[in-house]
Amino acid sequence: MIGERLDAIRSAFVRFLPRQPSPAEYQRWLQDYAHVLTEQTSLPQLLATMADRIDAAFQPEGLAIVPADERSGYCVALSRGCLSTRSAWQEGKMFETDHPLVAQLSGLRRALDLSKQTEAPEHAVWTEIAQEGACLVIPMCLHGDLMGWVVLGCRRSGQNYTQQDVDVLQAMVDQSCLALENFRLAAVAAYEGDRVRQLYKKTEAALNRRIEELTAIEKISRQLTGTLELSQVLDLLLNCALQTTNADRGVIALHLPRKRNLRLMASRGYPPELARYQIEPWPSDRGITGRVARTLRPVLTPDVHRDPDYVEVVASTRSQLSVPILHQERLLGVITLESDRLAAFGDEHLRFAGLLADHAAIAIYNAQLFEQLMEGRERLQAILNSIHDVVIVRDVEGRVILVNPRFRAMFGPEAERWLLSTNLSDISHILSAPHFQEMEIDIATLAKLLHQAHRQPAKIRSFTFSFRAEEGMRHIEATGVPVRNTKGEVIGQLTVLRDVTQQKEMEQFRADLTSMVVHNLQGPLAAILSSLEMLAEDPQLDRETSAELLRIALTSGRKLYDRIESLLWIRRLEDKQIPLELYTMPLPPVVRSVVEEYKPLAAQLGVRLITSFAPDLPPVLIDEDVIGRVFSNLLDNALKFVPTGGQVRVEIALTSGEEGKELLCSVADTGVGIPPQVQETLFARFRRGTAKGRRRGMGLGLHYCKVAVEAHGGRIWVKSQPGEGSTFFFTLPVA
Repeated sequence: MIGERLDAIRSAFVRFLPRQPSPAEYQRWLQDYAHVLTEQTSLPQLLATMADRIDAAFQPEGLAIVPADERSGYCVALSRGCLSTRSAWQEGKMFETDHPLVAQLSGLRRALDLSKQTEAPEHAVWTEIAQEGACLVIPMCLHGDLMGWVVLGCRRSGQNYTQQDVDVLQAMVDQSCLALENFRLAAVAAYEGDRVRQLYKKTEAALNRRIEELTAIEKISRQLTGTLELSQVLDLLLNCALQTTNADRGVIALHLPRKRNLRLMASRGYPPELARYQIEPWPSDRGITGRVARTLRPVLTPDVHRDPDYVEVVASTRSQLSVPILHQERLLGVITLESDRLAAFGDEHLRFAGLLADHAAIAIYNAQLFEQLMEGRERLQAILNSIHDVVIVRDVEGRVILVNPRFRAMFGPEAERWLLSTNLSDISHILSAPHFQEMEIDIATLAKLLHQAHRQPAKIRSFTFSFRAEEGMRHIEATGVPVRNTKGEVIGQLTVLRDVTQQKEMEQFRADLTSMVVHNLQGPLAAILSSLEMLAEDPQLDRETSAELLRIALTSGRKLYDRIESLLWIRRLEDKQIPLELYTMPLPPVVRSVVEEYKPLAAQLGVRLITSFAPDLPPVLIDEDVIGRVFSNLLDNALKFVPTGGQVRVEIALTSGEEGKELLCSVADTGVGIPPQVQETLFARFRRGTAKGRRRGMGLGLHYCKVAVEAHGGRIWVKSQPGEGSTFFFTLPVA
């Protein structure tokens, strides 16, 4: 019910505020109205303030406030607009206590909209006052007594009053009832002050105590309007109750409607074991406090040992006072005070505690509303924080009111500060943004899109843009959708930015891969087909030509097979589908065998091929074919880029790794070197270097080396400077 009331009040605010109020603005609005009421020094000022606030919020054609007059009934104390010209609502008009309208309102506990025939009771008095211009009647009730009523005429806009309007008016009337009660009490206090001066001195102490209670109520009322923190509200209430009644201990328990139990939220003077009821509930069928929660009636117990419901918590307790905290006849909690003296509490304490409970009801209700509002905001923020996409919410004026942390991660803190400090409806601010200049964004196009979204906020828009980050170009897809209130009116726009860089890169990667595979497999396949076609077309070819054509077909077929096999081996090694045939053996013989295969090619290219192995190297546990192919790929890769007269050096040494001894293998060349930006992706699948070599591969050799070395428990890396050659290192654990 609290959540429904909160939604209703906040929705109603949207109609007369320029935009949806934030939690802080809602808090300030409640505090401001309460402060304004408590700061009035006379009843006419209070009534005028009420009328001004109601008129500003709802703009009725007329309004009248009819407070109770204790001597003669009810009097129209203020009348404005069209109602001031009607005889029933002219200022000074009296309604006796036996008037039919008073009898009808005494049994009414909610506002009555006379414009809705389904709600208006069938009684002549309602027809009469409706004819006198009344459209909405809100009774002012406190302690179950009718303190008066507020009458509103039709709206100047011609619209009917909604349920949300009624909820807001009821909240204002509740605050106003307390203020009227304070004025009445102040008047009573002043009257009693004059009377006490004529009485005997023995009444002076009681009068001072009464004045102290009224002063305490006024003080606590001002303090309560300064906070919406529930724990602070309860502490203030309990401290005031203890100090004013001279109680030895006390507790405030809040009602748990679903469990029909109580939870102790604030306590003073009790043993530590009572604190467990701050976690587990106090049964509503236990003790005097539980009885008050069930019956909703206060209890004054002069001697607790004579009450059968009393539950002993502190052995020295002799008397107890418990009052319910009620808001619109609904239980919010119970205030319980205890004393070590018999009959320590009297009727004046009961009256004071009841008045304190009335103030507590509104303060606790507002604090619970605010607490629920903040919890909802925190849940929303948690959801936004967990979203991987950037979320930006702005109002209809173009101001950004909410942005999730993903924006800072994507664009940086400077861009976030700029976003929160500018208005996106102003193109000049966007065009002059220094962050966009640095990111190489098409500012003019982006500004145009944002301006169009501001001019047509109800339209759903999608657009893309790119910007340069430290890791390279990033591509963004943006979607803007309108944000609507409960009436369907556009109150802002939500924009979601999604990083599609990886998707774009994958699309480009697929295109490059397709082109590369076709290019690398097409050549050998074409050579095979052309050779076979020549043999098929001319079976009379001489033996030497036929042998050459068969050699070309076989060589191209093996090359095609090797390239396809590389793809399959890499995939199977990555998926660990091919078990390695591991044997403990020395590594130098494996390497020498591979080097001997490449010496003819190195000599043909004019490149020196050198080996250097440390003495007494321990054996390793390897698959000879797989590791041999690693050295073969590295040598083949080096010979592609070493110019004539250069050299390639193969070395093996013993070193210490993180998990023990290992062999450090390296293949160094004096070639063109590798740029730093290429080194980061050099071992990725289908990635080829940018330098032009003697031959172009498929970009699988280095990736095969990485997968094979890691399958043996080693690691591989490269060190290179452009123009100074490259050195590829990898490690193998010692057996």
